Amino acid sequence: FYKDHYYGLPLDTNTRVIFYNPAILKEAGIDAAPKTVADFAADCAKIKALNKPDTFCYAEGGTGAWNVLPWIWSQGGNITDPTFSKATGFLNSKGTVAAVTMLRDMLKDGTLSPSILGGGLQTSEAIGKNQVGMIVDGPWMPPIFKEQFPDLKYDLAPMPSGDGGSSSVVGGEDIVMFEKSQNKDAALAFLKFVLEEPQQIAMGKTGQMPVLRSLTGNKELPEYFAVFQKQLETANPRTPSPAWPKIDETIGNAVQEVLRGEKEPQAALDEAAATVDGLLAGK
Repeated sequence: FYKDHYYGLPLDTNTRVIFYNPAILKEAGIDAAPKTVADFAADCAKIKALNKPDTFCYAEGGTGAWNVLPWIWSQGGNITDPTFSKATGFLNSKGTVAAVTMLRDMLKDGTLSPSILGGGLQTSEAIGKNQVGMIVDGPWMPPIFKEQFPDLKYDLAPMPSGDGGSSSVVGGEDIVMFEKSQNKDAALAFLKFVLEEPQQIAMGKTGQMPVLRSLTGNKELPEYFAVFQKQLETANPRTPSPAWPKIDETIGNAVQEVLRGEKEPQAALDEAAATVDGLLAGK
C-alpha cells in the first residue's frame, strides 16, 4: 500500500522475536527471558560473568533496518514521522540513539557477537552450537533448527520492552500481477489459489505464517506461531517508499560506522537522517 493504492496482496507474514538458550541462561543464574531492555542488559552482564570467551549474550546478523529496528522501536525511536515524509527528529531521536548506543557498547564489552559486522558464526549456527544466549529471528527458524541442530533446546519470547514498549519489524512476502501480464486471468486465478486456506496451511508448515485471520489458532499450524502472532500486534512495517533500498542502506551504513568506532551515535544518525530526508523527498 503506497499513496492510497494497493500494489499487491500479502502472501505470508512474519516478525522477529527472541530465541533464547535456556541452558546458557540457567548457567548464568537467569530463570526466564528478559521482559525489559533493562533486564536484557542485566542478563548480558551475567552471561559475560561466566568468563567464557566463545560464549556471547546476543548475536545479530547485520546492521540493516531489518536487524536493528526491533531495538530502535522498542526503545522509542523510529525512522520517520507517521506520514513517512521526514526522518530528522526520528531517525536521530533519543530512542534511536539509545538503541544504537546499546549495540555499540555491547560489541565493545564482548556481550554482542562480532557476527553483527560479519565476523564469527552466523546467528543460527551460534545458538545451535550453544555459543550464544539469545538471538532475534523469525518463524522460519524452528524447521531449520530441527534439521540442522536436532538436539538444540531453545524457547521463544517477545522483544524486551523499553520506552516504546515491545516492538518488532513486520516481514513477509507479497504477490502481484504485472500490469503488462499477457496471462491476467491465469495470474488472478493463481493469486486466489495461494490465498486459500489449504495453501496457506501448507506454507505455514514450512515456517511461513498465513495472512488469513480465519487460520488464527488453527491446530494444523505450529504452536510456536502464537508468540509471533502476539508480537505482530505491536510490530511495525518498514517505510513504504520507492527509495526504501537506499534508506535501508543508509541506516545500515550509519550503524556500521558507530559499531566500528568511526562516528559517535548522534553524529552518525544526524547525517543519516539528513540523507533519508532527501531520499523521501525524491532527491
